[in-house]
Amino acid sequence: MLGIYVHIPFCIRKCNYCDFASYPAMLSRQDEYIDALIAEMKLHYGAHADTVYIGGGTPSTLTGDNLTKLLAALNENFSLSSDTEFTVEVNPGTVDIDKARILKKYGVNRISIGSQTFCDSELEILGRIHTSRDTTNTYELLRNCGFDNISLDLMYALPSQTLDSLNDSIDMIFKLNPEHVSCYGLKVEPGTPFHDMLANGKLKECDEDTFADMYEHICSRLKQNGYVHYEISNFAREGRQSRHNLKYWNCEDYIGLGLGAASCEDNHRYTHTTDFDDYVHGCALAEDYHMTKSEAMSEFVILGLRVLNSGVDKQLFYERFGESIDEVFSHALLRVSPYVINTETSLKLKEEAALVSNSVMCEFMS
Repeated sequence: MLGIYVHIPFCIRKCNYCDFASYPAMLSRQDEYIDALIAEMKLHYGAHADTVYIGGGTPSTLTGDNLTKLLAALNENFSLSSDTEFTVEVNPGTVDIDKARILKKYGVNRISIGSQTFCDSELEILGRIHTSRDTTNTYELLRNCGFDNISLDLMYALPSQTLDSLNDSIDMIFKLNPEHVSCYGLKVEPGTPFHDMLANGKLKECDEDTFADMYEHICSRLKQNGYVHYEISNFAREGRQSRHNLKYWNCEDYIGLGLGAASCEDNHRYTHTTDFDDYVHGCALAEDYHMTKSEAMSEFVILGLRVLNSGVDKQLFYERFGESIDEVFSHALLRVSPYVINTETSLKLKEEAALVSNSVMCEFMS
């Protein structure tokens, strides 16, 4: 079955590190955007989906009426079951009890909270609109409304962040005890305020050694607390892995709805424009591409290696492509042998090789 991704491009303020398709100035145009989304949904009417993920931007900035309209349309246009994993991203301070009840009413059963850090000075540097207290209040509100599957974001390698302040954030995560934690090292992207600050000497990036130390420290502490390190950047309680994101990493089919959203079906990849007016007036595409067999095989291995606990299934590779993974990538496998566990049934990235995963994966590029 399909995974459905829905992009909501609205936010109250653009964060200093954000290079996603999000537009604070368009917040007043929610109505027409939701109408355009629903029109796009109708093109896929009746499709069966076992995961839905609404991301952004900040989906929780939608008004209650628009949130209701969006969720009702998803239920009306797609065939969802009681077992469907239905995730919505929220930012602290943008959810009240009425919105939480709307989410619950329409089948949302998983929440991803953009907490990032529990150090207020670090939140200010990032350009976030919330405080650490806002995060705990939002978390407690959602728990009280019956949500039993919550993910928290944790960023590291931030300007001015220390191992002590990182530990404080990890301690707070343990106190809240979410089912899932996503960890992201800060990378300064072109076109962001941080990129300009870096160029002007107003920002200093974290050095490689500190970046590695923080990542390894996070991995160690989360594992000691019972979280499974199932993907390079993601940790979960047993059975609480993100089923939607696993679709990406396992190269299963998914449909992306909304501005800038990407889809991939049968190796056909297409991506919507990031231009707001072009999207609402006709759902224009920025990319429409059919992968070659060679490209699809490379992607299957590269994405699969991100999943640390299962890796790349060799039998599934053979069933999909009619060739042996050991023969197709024989030379690459020799070069990456210090970093990859190669068994009769799978390829797995060694956990200690996660920090060099990009260079390992490049060996499999077609």
